[in-house]
Amino acid sequence: MSHTHSLQHARSSSLKGTMAAMLRAAQRARQIAAQTHTALVVQRNGALEYLYPPQVTANVPSAGALAAAQKDH
Repeated sequence: MSHTHSLQHARSSSLKGTMAAMLRAAQRARQIAAQTHTALVVQRNGALEYLYPPQVTANVPSAGALAAAQKDH
């Protein structure tokens, strides 16, 4: 398996914007799940978890926390 590198160091400008796009999509998914009272499905430690409001906002890392974690790598 090859080594992974931060998307921030990618050569392609479109690839560099990938993480920001995924963070926006995750935030929008949390909003929709809360508005429609449906589960948000996440994978943690190899297991699927179904989070229902208010768990959706309480148990899923914020976009800011995910971005900070990405910068650390």
